Amino acid sequence: MEDKKKTKAQLITELEKLRKRNAEIETAETERKKAKETLATEMQKLDRIIDGIHAGLILLDSETKVIWANDIVQEWFGTLDDMMGQCCYKFYGLKNPEKECAAMLAGKSGKTEKGECFVKIIGGEEKYFQIITSPLFDSEGKVMQFVELTVDITERKKAEEELQNSELFLKKAQKVAHIGNWSWDLQANKLKWSDENYRIFGLSKDVVPTYENFEKTIHPDDLEFVNKSVEKALKDKILYNIDFRIILPGNKVRVVNAIGEVNYNKDGKPLMFWGTVQDITERKKAEEKISAITQKSPIPTAVGSSDGSIISFNEALERLIGYKRDEINDTKDWAEKLYPDKGYRDFVLNNIQQSLRGEKQDCTEFTITCKNGTTKLIDFHTSFFQDGLIIQMVDITERKKAEEALRESEEKYRQLFSTESDAIILFDAKTLQIIDINKSSEILYGYSREEFLSLKLPVISPESKNKRFLIKNTIAGKLKRIPLYYHKKKNGTTFPVEISTSSFKLQNRQILCGNCQRHNRAQTLGRRTCQSEQTRINRPSCRWDCP
Repeated sequence: MEDKKKTKAQLITELEKLRKRNAEIETAETERKKAKETLATEMQKLDRIIDGIHAGLILLDSETKVIWANDIVQEWFGTLDDMMGQCCYKFYGLKNPEKECAAMLAGKSGKTEKGECFVKIIGGEEKYFQIITSPLFDSEGKVMQFVELTVDITERKKAEEELQNSELFLKKAQKVAHIGNWSWDLQANKLKWSDENYRIFGLSKDVVPTYENFEKTIHPDDLEFVNKSVEKALKDKILYNIDFRIILPGNKVRVVNAIGEVNYNKDGKPLMFWGTVQDITERKKAEEKISAITQKSPIPTAVGSSDGSIISFNEALERLIGYKRDEINDTKDWAEKLYPDKGYRDFVLNNIQQSLRGEKQDCTEFTITCKNGTTKLIDFHTSFFQDGLIIQMVDITERKKAEEALRESEEKYRQLFSTESDAIILFDAKTLQIIDINKSSEILYGYSREEFLSLKLPVISPESKNKRFLIKNTIAGKLKRIPLYYHKKKNGTTFPVEISTSSFKLQNRQILCGNCQRHNRAQTLGRRTCQSEQTRINRPSCRWDCP
C-alpha cells in the first residue's frame, strides 16, 4: 500500500517536471520564432541598406554553402535556386580557396576576413569584387553561419590602375626630363624627395631628405644665394624660382633650376613648401654659347629662357632701347617698360605667344617706347633653342618713313599719270612689252587697259626701221623728243603723233616712257622737221619716220 502511494507521488513529481520541461520548450520555441522573425526583419533591413549601396549580401552555412542571397548577388551570379548549396568560392572563381576565400579564412580565424576576386558575371562582363565575411557563432561558440558582404570595386580598381600607370609615367617622364619633385612639411620639418630628385643630386636613397643634406649638395659660392631665396619665398609669399650649382660625388658640377610655392593657413603661417627641381646643365651651356655669339652681333638681340627670365642682351639692343641689362628684371618688366600702354602690350604679347606656339603671327612690327621716351618701329623676330628663345629687334623707323614718302610720291605720280591729257605709254626696252598706260591712251588708241597690257609696242607703232636706234638714244639721254611719228589705232587707221621720251630703271628692267600727243600739223612740218631732228642725233637718213 505504501509502495503504491510512493509510486503515485513519483508519477506526480515526474508529471510536474514534464509540464515544466514542456513549458520551457514552448518558451524556447517561442523565443526561437521571435528570434527568427527578428533575424528575418533585420536581414530585410540590412538587405534594403545593402541594396541602397548596391552591394551583395550572402548568408552561408558553416560549410560556406549558400543559404540565402539578395537580389544584387543574383543579378551577378544567377538565381538563388542556382546558388543554393553551392560553395561561395566557386562562383567567385577562386582557384585556391583555402588561401583566397574570405569565408574559409574567417572559419579558421574566427574573425572577419577580407578578400578580392576578378570574375566574369552573367552577361560576360568582368568585374572586381571585394568580399568581407564575418562568422556567426552558436551558444557554444561554434561557427554556425557566415554573413558575406560583396562590393563591386571595378571602378576603384580601374582608378587605382590609372593612378599607378600615371605615377609610373610621371617617374619615367621625370627621369627623361631630369625633373624631380619635393615637398617640405614646415610644421613637422620633414622633406620628401622623388626618385629623380635623388638621381639629380647624386644621392643614394639611404640619405634622409633634410634641409641640411640639401645644403651639403649646393656649390659653396651659391649657398648664401639659395638660403636667402628660400627665406624670401617664405617671408614675402613669392614664387621660388632660381638657378644654382650643385656638386655631385666626384666633384662634378651641375646646374639646376628649382621652382617652389608655399602654402599658408588662414593666419598666414607657412604650412607646406613644395616644388620641382630640374637639371638644366646642358641648357645653360647652350645659353652661354648663344649669348657669346649674340654679343658680337650688330643686330639688337636678347636671349630669354622658357620660364620668362632674360638671360642676356647685347650692346646693340642696349643702344636701341636705352636700357642696360641690369635695369630689366624679366620679360614681364621688359614688356611693361617697352610697351607702357596695357592694351597695346597685351596685343604684342599675344603675337609673341602665337610665335611660341609655332603659329603664324598676326603682326611682327611693333612700336616700342625707349628709356628716353622716344618711340621706334621695330621688326620683331623670334627663334627657339632648347628651353629658350632668341629675340631680334630691327629698327625700321627710318625705312618705314622712306616707304611712306615713296608711297606718297607714287600716289602723286599716279594722280598725275592718270589725269594727264596726253597719252602716256610705258614699255620694256628689251621686250617692247607695254607695261602701263593712262586713260588718255585708251581714248586716243581705242584699246581698253586690259588689251593694251597684252600688246607689244610694234602693234601701235608698226614702223620697224631704226626703232632700236631710237630706243638706244633715248636710254642714253640723247633723244628727248620725236617731233613726228606715225602710230596705229585699234581700228587700223594711222595718225601722226609728237612724242616726248624718257627712260628709267624699274626692278632691274629698263623702262621707256612715251608721252604721245596727236600731231595736227604733221603735213606742214613735213620732211624738213624730221630731217632737222635726225641731223641733231647724227643720223644720215630719216625715211623710217616720214610719210
